[in-house]
This record gives sequence, C-alpha cells and structure tokens, in this order.
Amino acid sequence: SASQDPATRRVVVETCMQLSEAYEFRVAGMPDENQTQAVRYARLGVGAATEQVPPDTRAQARIALGRALLNQKKGVEKSAMKAHLHEALDEFRQAGLLFDWNALPVLASTLERFQAIVYAALAGLGEVERLEDMMSAATSSYDRLVAAGDPPAGRTVMLVAAEALIEARQFSRAIPCLQKAA
Repeated sequence: SASQDPATRRVVVETCMQLSEAYEFRVAGMPDENQTQAVRYARLGVGAATEQVPPDTRAQARIALGRALLNQKKGVEKSAMKAHLHEALDEFRQAGLLFDWNALPVLASTLERFQAIVYAALAGLGEVERLEDMMSAATSSYDRLVAAGDPPAGRTVMLVAAEALIEARQFSRAIPCLQKAA
C-alpha cells in the first residue's frame, strides 16, 4: 500500500524480483506458466517501486521485468515475441534513467548486456538495423565489465554480439567480437 514505509516497500520490491527470478528459472511445472508468473511478479515489483524506493532498486525492478519479458519470447508468435522484446527495451531504457551510470558501473553493464541481447534477438527477427544498437550496447557493457574486473562476463557479451553478427552474415564485424571473447 502507499502507506508503507520506504524500508518495507523496498523489501516488497526485492521480494517480487526474487519471486520473478525463481519462476523464471524454475525447472518444475509448466514452462509457459512459470514464465507468465515471472512476468507477473516482475510487474508487481515495478508497481511497488515508487519514489520511496531507492533509485537503484527501482532500476533493478525494471531490469527484472525486462529480463522476464526477454525470456517470455519462447513459444510465442513472431509478432508477440517482437512486442515482448520492444517492451523489454522500454523497461531497460526507463531503468537507465533512474541511476548514475558512473556510480554504479556494474548495474550499467548489466543493463547494457540485456539491451545487447534484446537487440540481437530483434536483429534475428528481421530488424537488422538493430545490429548497430547491439554493437554499441555490447561494446560499452564489455568495457565496463572488464574495467570492473569481470572479464568473463565481458566475454559473454562479446559472444552474444558475435553470434548475432554471424547470423546476419556480417562475418568481418564478428571477428573483433570473437577476438575480445577469446
């Protein structure tokens, strides 16, 4: 409720994010229903993330919703898949407005990594103009991750970018990504 104190509200948001993640990666049950529940709890988390909640937590709630939407693409029609991906991008964009990227470089790189994944998926669905956005997000995420001391995560981002470029038959552009991932 709106009368909750900030600490309680933050706990509600974090609990919703954890429930979303639990359903998202749940092995048991019906995969489609699990994913629906993951999105549901992520939406509840975003709804509970009012101005009383710290900006980084509000950003994390939006990232959780974007991630759940990204993963909801399995088993749906192409048009629905694109709609989920575009909604995920919007959530990531809104999340990016909520915090200082220089003060929270790991959160910024996580956000960019998810953006790169969404752009790659959209390129695979025919929106090849998204490859430039994907490269920008992937490169920035890679640079932040390496600077933050997490080269393995940076390599993963470069592999996502390389795979999308190879799928788009842009082999020469994939080579630098693969070199960074090596």
